[in-house]
Amino acid sequence: MIIEWIVNVACGFASWVGSLTGGWEPPSWMTDAHSGLVTMLQSFAGFGVWVDWVAIGICVPTLLAVWVATVGVRLLRAIVAHIPLFGGSGA
Repeated sequence: MIIEWIVNVACGFASWVGSLTGGWEPPSWMTDAHSGLVTMLQSFAGFGVWVDWVAIGICVPTLLAVWVATVGVRLLRAIVAHIPLFGGSGA
């Protein structure tokens, strides 16, 4: 009952704060992210003369895969270290 009252007060306060400002219509660049993304990708495509996008497309996923594998191995080692008779915690 107390928590329900606190939540009702918090919701009422949030509603009151929201009513202090008038109606708000988000700008078109916020609601239409697709056109902005397309424009950005077209701009980056022009850098193909200086940037080897194929090499970046190979290197970035490879680095992410190595990072995920490294974190996975470290996590596995931490888990195995808590198993009795393995990893330095045994008798």
